[in-house]
This record gives sequence, structure tokens and C-alpha cells, in this order.
Amino acid sequence: MTNATSLEEIAGALDTAWVLMTATFIILMQLGFAMLEAGTVREHNVIATYAKNVLDFVLGIFVSSAFGFAIAYGRHPMALKFDDSGHREYVFYVAFQATAATIVSGAMAERTGILAYALVACLTAGVVYSTGVRWTWGGGWLHELGFHDFAGSGVVHLVGGSAAVVGAAVVGPRSGRWDAALAGTFVPHNIPSVMGGTLLLWVGWYSFNAGSTASMSTTASAKAASLAAMVTTISAASAALVILCTSLVRSRGRLVDILALTNGILGGLVAITAGCDVIDPPGAALTGLLSGVVYMTASATISRLRIDDCVEAFAVHGANGIWGCLAVAFFHRGDGLILGSNSSVRLLGVQALGVCSLAALAALPTLVITLAMRHFGVLRVSREEEEKGLDAKFGLKAYTTRSEALQKCSGVAQLLRADGYSPLQMLEALASLRTIIYRPFTPQAADHKLEGEVRDILIHLNFEMQDCEHLAFISHHKADAGDAARIFCDTARRILEVDPSLRGKGKLPKQMFFLDSMGLKDLDKLLNYVASSANHILMLSREVLQRPWCLAELCAAHVNHSNLCVLLIEYPGKHNDPKAFHFPEDLEKAIADWATYISHDTKPARPKPRESLRRAANLVRRVSSPKKTRYRAEVAAERSEGAAERSERSLSEEVSMISDRSLRQEKGEEIADTCEEGPAQIGTGRGDGKCDIDLHC
Repeated sequence: MTNATSLEEIAGALDTAWVLMTATFIILMQLGFAMLEAGTVREHNVIATYAKNVLDFVLGIFVSSAFGFAIAYGRHPMALKFDDSGHREYVFYVAFQATAATIVSGAMAERTGILAYALVACLTAGVVYSTGVRWTWGGGWLHELGFHDFAGSGVVHLVGGSAAVVGAAVVGPRSGRWDAALAGTFVPHNIPSVMGGTLLLWVGWYSFNAGSTASMSTTASAKAASLAAMVTTISAASAALVILCTSLVRSRGRLVDILALTNGILGGLVAITAGCDVIDPPGAALTGLLSGVVYMTASATISRLRIDDCVEAFAVHGANGIWGCLAVAFFHRGDGLILGSNSSVRLLGVQALGVCSLAALAALPTLVITLAMRHFGVLRVSREEEEKGLDAKFGLKAYTTRSEALQKCSGVAQLLRADGYSPLQMLEALASLRTIIYRPFTPQAADHKLEGEVRDILIHLNFEMQDCEHLAFISHHKADAGDAARIFCDTARRILEVDPSLRGKGKLPKQMFFLDSMGLKDLDKLLNYVASSANHILMLSREVLQRPWCLAELCAAHVNHSNLCVLLIEYPGKHNDPKAFHFPEDLEKAIADWATYISHDTKPARPKPRESLRRAANLVRRVSSPKKTRYRAEVAAERSEGAAERSERSLSEEVSMISDRSLRQEKGEEIADTCEEGPAQIGTGRGDGKCDIDLHC
């Protein structure tokens, strides 16, 4: 064996070891993507998110072996010989295509069917990505024009980001995503998982960029890999710096948007990927700084367009993939327009053409297949499945704690605090429902029974209006109790017009009942109506005590000392009807959830004085009549004084007791509750004073 042959074999071994090692770390980035996406989605979709990341890797290997690698490089992997270097190329190819495919999964998370996602993943990995590789790294027409994308800003990230935003737009937003009342329920449920995934991706990116040299046997390849690692570090840190400074300026030095920071880091990594072999450190710093701006601009634009991109895949990968390809034209050490020694406008044109071509290559096929699946009803899961979470399809739960309920409570608590109320007041309002006599209401009953039930309800209303705008505010869940609420209003109006004796000397307003049938979007206005109503009627149906605005209305009525009347809607199927309120289980669950939330809450329980003053100012500002102004201002002042003078000792004991009881219930222990005041009784509407159900405190 000659020395030349020996050195050649050693060089080949080094190159193979380098490629296989870096490919392994790139494959490990799948775990980073899974951690980031799983932490961003809600907790009942965690297992489905991990499963999709595993699925797209498995399917990607299949389609790559079947035809993807052959499209990209013109050689079928099954035909490779033992001594062919194509084996390592195949492994590296599979690692990269998995990254392109998994970008799509995060954007369409929480509402896309498993089968639909599998088809999109196969299309992205087997056809779109492989064609992009053929055009560029495979020696295709873009390569011949001089398009430069060293490690995949365009071929991997722009392709994945473009497919992601099209898929997210076609599948539509998650149910309630753009409802201001539910905004608090769409926050990432596990921030440590997001941050851990980001760090894992950052580490893997060194293999992504430096490993794209595909060689470590020469001094030139070693220097190229070293430069790629260096500029990758600088660009990511520069992007993070922009996000950090921006969030501090916007919050006046009080807060750091850690989620934007993590996405900014990833955006900086994406942007430098195309030119990490030809951009020097100063250019890398500029690339990273501008990538932070690109990310923030793209994120805001996607939000304004109401595209529900769960992990901001387009802002991170798509938009910064575009910028990364264009940055080569500006900061290329040889042909760059700004930092290059031989400025070339042609390079900018070629890079722009490549960006448009790769974006269209990904967007158009994805648009066709997603529209087709939406037409046949297989793209999106049903609303019921979405509310349960996609984890239900696997028969598993990622967590066994009550964190989902606590997340919902957290969202409602944000609404309450914004209007000057506190979670403790919400717990008080729910606990007060234990001591109230519930009035049955059967909207489908015969006329004589229906009128009898409504008369019984009207007897317990307060008709002393005292400048109130409405006799009663009706709080209800529109989807389940909307028809029942309208039937009650119509029947009550008819009875009050026919039988004035029910209202005594009280004078009825023109609008006796406030029924939000049109879906008023301003919570402040709704709470103003609550404050200006003499009575508050709560109609109990399925999940009404989980609806954010219904809870806020109940809390406002409790704090305002409104006369509260609770109606238990009875359906023909009784407890078998899915719309029915299950008493007392639903009430006790709501109380236990809020007690547990308060015990874990780190924010002040009492509303801030500034919030209470703002609420009072809003009440005064929205009223033109002097009497109404005085009335609402007094209500707001009374609410503020009540919050300030409240003794929290008994409530703290109640919270501790309920939290302990909920934990014991989860362990299966039997609990016997007693109350010194005895049980509150629930009337059946028979008029004989007897009761069928006892509710113990």
C-alpha cells in the first residue's frame, strides 16, 4: 500500500466520521423541536406533538428511501454499493429533510388530524424538499445560476416555513384563538420545555452549519467548519440581543419576553445558515441583528392576518430563511454589496430568484393538498376532539396534575384583574352558590308548567329599580342555554305585562332583561350592564362555570351585591343530556379548581388600587345621565372599599381546606363534609316547600 493510498483512505475515514457524527447531532435536533413545540402547545396536546415529530421522521426515512433521495441526487439509495460514499450522503440527507418536515408540524398543531399531517409530511419530505435539493445542492438550475445556500436557509427553513404558513392558514385557527376572552388559555404551558428545546437546537445547529462542509480531512474544510461555528454563535447572540433590548424598552425595563427571546435566537440561527461559509464575523453580527427585526415584523404581520401559527414557524424559519438568503448578497466577503470586495448586483438578483422559487415550490403543492383534504373533511379534527385534546386519540395524558384547569383559571384571572376584581372574589362568588336555592327551569315544558316555573322565579326578583337600567342581567352559555334564555325572557315579559301584581309598585324599565344574544365583544360594557341591573340571573348549563365571561359576570354581580337568582336548566334527558349542569359535581369542581389556583397564585390576591380607580373612571366615563353616573360611581367605590376592608383569614382557611380536599379526592379518599349552618336546599318548583336535593357546604 502506497503512502498516497494510505492518506487517501485516512482522509475518507475522517470525512465519513465527521459527516456521520454531525448527522447524528442534527437528528437529535428532532428532540429539540419536539420539546419546543410540546411546551408551546396546551397540555392536552403534548403526546400528539411528540408523536408527530416521531412520525415525520419515520415517514421521511420511508419516502427518502423510496424516491426522495433519487429525486435530489439522481441515485437510488437501494442501489448503492458497499464502497460507495453515498451511504453517508443518504444519512445526512435524511437528517436535513426531517428538519424541513418537522417545521410544519408546529404551525398546524392542536387541530390537524394525524392522517392529514402524515400526508403533508410525506409531501414536504418526499417531493418538495427533494426537489429543492435537486435545484441547488444537486447541481440543478439554481446552482448553475450561482445561488448560494451553504447549509439550508432556503432549501430547509424557507421551504419548511412556507409550507407551514400555508398549512396553518388553510386549516384555520384553533377554536377561540382570536377571542379576547380566551387569550389567556393559548399561552405555552411549559416554558422550561421551550427554553430547553431552544438550547438543544442551538447546540445541534453547530452540526447543521459546520457539518455542511461534509469534510474534515483538509485544512480548508477545517477552517470553513470553524468559521461556520463562529458566525453561527455571533448571529444567534446578536438576534437575542435585539429581542432583549426591545422587550425591555417596551416594558420600561420591567419584563423580558422570554418566548420572543427564544424565537429570536432561532431566527438568528436560521438567518446565518445560508452564508455561514462566506460571511465573516462583522457580517454575522449584522445578519443576526437584522434577523431579530425580521422576526418581530413577521410575527406581528402573521398575527394581524389572523393566521394561527402556534410556534411562529414562519416568523422564525420562513421570514428569516428569506433574509438569510438575501444576507449572502449583502455580506458575502467577495461579492457582497455592503461588505464584499467585489460588489455584485447580480448575486442579489440570483438570491432573490432562488427565494421566490423555493417559496413557491413549498407553498403551491401544500396549498393544493391541504385544500383538497379540507374539502373532503379530513384536514381538521372535530371541535369536540379539539377541546378534549389530540392526546385523547392515544388514550394517554402527558400530565396527571390539575394544570389544565389551573391554566383556564389563570386566563380568567387576567380578565378579572384587568377590571379590578381578584381571584379571591371569584372564589367567594362560586362558594356563595352553595347557599342559594336553585330554581328549576324547563324551557321545553308545557305552557302551564313553564309559566309556573317563571312565576316562581319572578317572585324572587327585586323590583326596586333605583335608577337601574335593567330588571335583570341574564348570564348564560350561549351555545347551550341561548334558546332557554330567550324562552325565559319572552315568558317573563308576557307574565309581567298580564299580571302587574308580581312587580308590586315597582316601575319596569323599557328593557326588562339584558340578554347578550349578539355576543358583545367588550367585557367592560358587559360588566357595566351587570352593575346597572337590579338582579342577576345565572342559568346553569354544561361548563357555564368554565366560561370566562360568565365567570366575570358572576364575580361582578357578587361584588356589587346584586340580587342573585340561579336557574338550574332541566333538559328532557335530565342528567343524560350533554348540555345539563351536573349538580353538585360541576360546582364543587369549579370551587376546587379556583381554590387550588389561588393557593399556587403568586400575584396579589387583592385588586390593585389603580385598577379599581380605572374601573371607576370607566364607569363614570361611559354614562351620560347624572343619576347613572352617581349610581355607577357609588358601585365602583363600594367595590373598592369592599376589597380593601376584606378579611382574608377565613378565605385563606377555605382555600387550604378545599385544596386539601381536592388532593384527597384525587387519591380516592372518602370525604365527609359538614357545615354548622346545615344544608342549603334546592327547590323543585312544586310549590309545596319540599326539596329533592340537599347541598352540604
